[in-house]
Amino acid sequence: MSLIAILFALFEASYGSLLGEKSVPKPESDQQDDASSADIDIDLDLPDGATLIKLHGTFMVIAWLGTTSMGILISRYFKRTWVNRQIFGTEAWFFWHRCCMLFTWTFTLIAFIMIFIDVDGWSYDEAPHAILGTITTILCFFHPILAMFRPNPGDEKRKYFNWGHWFGGNLAHILAMVTIFLSITVKKAQLPVWMYAILSLVVLAYVTAHVYFTVLLRKAQQHGAYANRNIDAPYSTWRKRGLLIFGLIFLCFVVAIATIIILAPIGNGGTPEDQTENV
Repeated sequence: MSLIAILFALFEASYGSLLGEKSVPKPESDQQDDASSADIDIDLDLPDGATLIKLHGTFMVIAWLGTTSMGILISRYFKRTWVNRQIFGTEAWFFWHRCCMLFTWTFTLIAFIMIFIDVDGWSYDEAPHAILGTITTILCFFHPILAMFRPNPGDEKRKYFNWGHWFGGNLAHILAMVTIFLSITVKKAQLPVWMYAILSLVVLAYVTAHVYFTVLLRKAQQHGAYANRNIDAPYSTWRKRGLLIFGLIFLCFVVAIATIIILAPIGNGGTPEDQTENV
């Protein structure tokens, strides 16, 4: 919990003014008292609900729109890229896949704890978002743990594990995307309705990435050199370039959406119902 408290303190120190907190000039005597006590005691009180919600949303966006999307693409299309190259004794594609998913796992659990601290338990006001978010977090929590018990590559049960791992990971990703869309209807988040358009563009970029890499995979499989597993599959350069381009696209989207979450309410903020009432 000390790590979370430190994160809260750093966030408030950096973004306190963005969250609507205004500094009020203190009397000179109070400032002297503060200065004298600063080196005696450091208070890491938990922030208010607005800060917790913004941190929760930011961490979830990083995890599910950023690192998960990249991790799935690397796992699906890059097993025949960086062949014979290892990082810390692990195949390069698997190392980067695991790094992405470790970030997802960590950010998701921290964000889940944050929102439970904010609502002090379970929120019945935002049932669809809360239910799908909880299911996603449960899937996310157990997914890497179950992966630790995967059968050896030559084991007959390995194919069943592969299908289960694929299904569980993609199900969690889809549910997370739906949950993020539903967050726009959460009153406390105060997100603008035009966030739907930005999130739709993220989905479009992700689908486009799958189409791009699938086309390259099909073309590579038709190439004679594809049978040689000791070298990179054909079109390796195109795959690497595509990964860089889509990685930058996802990064731009994540930064933009996280900024909107932190600055909310901006524009016509709030839920669609609230905005209708304000017309």
